[in-house]
Amino acid sequence: MFRKSLKADFYRSKKDNLLWISVIVVVGFALFTFGVYLLIDHLVADDEFMPISITTLTAFKSALNLTDNAGFIILIMTVVLLAKDFRQNTIRNKIIVGVKRSGAYFSSLIVTYLYVLAIMTFNAILTALLFTTAFESGVTEGNVFLEFLKNYAMGVVILTPWVIIIHFLTYITKSLGLALGITLGVYFILQLIAIIPQIVGVSDTTNIIMHINPSIQTMSYTLGSIFEEKKAFWVSIGSDVAISGLLIFLGSYLFNKADLK
Repeated sequence: MFRKSLKADFYRSKKDNLLWISVIVVVGFALFTFGVYLLIDHLVADDEFMPISITTLTAFKSALNLTDNAGFIILIMTVVLLAKDFRQNTIRNKIIVGVKRSGAYFSSLIVTYLYVLAIMTFNAILTALLFTTAFESGVTEGNVFLEFLKNYAMGVVILTPWVIIIHFLTYITKSLGLALGITLGVYFILQLIAIIPQIVGVSDTTNIIMHINPSIQTMSYTLGSIFEEKKAFWVSIGSDVAISGLLIFLGSYLFNKADLK
């Protein structure tokens, strides 16, 4: 039954208009971002006004950010996509034909994760291809391909908790409005917490511990500093695994107990 549920979720996602809208959004943002940075590069000749150089690698990492630009739109569209399972009675129909609740929860999570991963990967590759036509790679030492692969892997690790948080909130609230409102609330709270170290001085230990926050992880990753501090790097990896595992377990448990009327 789980296999049938997974197959049905894949089929619905493939046929859903949101998939193609996501592709259009990604292409539009990639072209717009490239155009803006190309214009900035031509207009700003003085490095004093551009402390951070524009490279293909920085653009690639930004394109994997699920909380900024195209990624933020994809985040919202993912909530909308998940909420359809309840608005269209998809979950109830699955249970009626014999699919276990845990099977429905996990098949939805797998398809949702692969949907987001595919769209964000496409966004990153397209952005990198555009930027490589006009900007340097940004890799000063080592193999260029391996450097991009390393950053891609880290980008995937960082976006994973966001997908699981979105899925958890939508399946627990079973409501588009509530899920979207709480998701945006969590997003803005984490963003506010992330800027605290920039406003108020914190110790090195506190700064490392704060890498539990996915928003701080994203900022460090985009700026390229996450690989420079090994403790912060491992705190990020460990917390992402712990948060993801906890929410998957808790989400499945609560969904099994939920009233689906």
